[in-house]
Amino acid sequence: MKIIEEFKKLQLSSKIRLKYKKYSIDLFCGSRALDFGIEISFLKGREVNKQYEKFSLLTMKRKEKLFIVINSKVDNYADLEVFSSLVEYVIFELSKKEIATPSDIKKYIDDWLNFSNGRSLELSIEKQIGLIGELSILKKLIKEFPKSNQLNNWQGPEGSKIDFIFSDKFGVEVKSRIQPFKDWISISSLEQLDNSLKYQHIVICDFLPSDTGITIREIVDEIIQILNDRDLANILIEKTSKVKYDYFKSYSNLIKVNLLGINVYDTKSNNFPYLKKGEDLRVDKIKYDINIRNEQKIEFTDTTSNIRRQLE
Repeated sequence: MKIIEEFKKLQLSSKIRLKYKKYSIDLFCGSRALDFGIEISFLKGREVNKQYEKFSLLTMKRKEKLFIVINSKVDNYADLEVFSSLVEYVIFELSKKEIATPSDIKKYIDDWLNFSNGRSLELSIEKQIGLIGELSILKKLIKEFPKSNQLNNWQGPEGSKIDFIFSDKFGVEVKSRIQPFKDWISISSLEQLDNSLKYQHIVICDFLPSDTGITIREIVDEIIQILNDRDLANILIEKTSKVKYDYFKSYSNLIKVNLLGINVYDTKSNNFPYLKKGEDLRVDKIKYDINIRNEQKIEFTDTTSNIRRQLE
């Protein structure tokens, strides 16, 4: 759902209709450039009207129906991107509600303004690369196993020490690197490798910064397109928010990267190095690095084969 691209498709004095559950939403362009907005119809509710700095909220009545219009007041495409983010948030919240009213739309707008203030934010490069890595693997798994809900297996956002868990027997921990690549990986806790799982792989994604690469936002949009399901898309967006990326906010420093390759290691093999829990409970929250230069690699197909066995 990338609303700004839909706005850019519109000619002057034209509109397109989107369907979200029970709601028909018209995106429109007025008689001048950058005069964009949305119109949503409701069967009931009271009128709400409010003028904001960069857009307006108006309610109209036509043929016993209420229509609420959010109209932009933008001067450039940077402002349009922020307005599009607002529209996406309103649609996202609307799609979760069976019966909404114009008052709900006003609440969604006020909520969006409260948590974003309409300003661009920044996300650390480390967080971006880490999340793009997990999303890259999630995308591969969704395409490999289209009949199973891989979003349920993505447990990292839910607080799990391991990124993906399948049937409580097999786990996949994703690590991401960006050039120049180092020979070590960071382990954030003892439980990440010393756990009760019978099988576990570490999947390392190597990325290269590139103007032709992909951002977090773009890979989320790609996954939403593959899912082709509004409810699953909402789950994906909510999961990314739990790892500090907000789909509806505008970020000023999103980097573009290309995935160069994937390296996989079997952490349950006899010789893969890791620290084990000790008996002294005073020692806790250990983080450490592993040099993987001489460790034996396996194929990503070994990972998908393990997953397939857990799904059978």
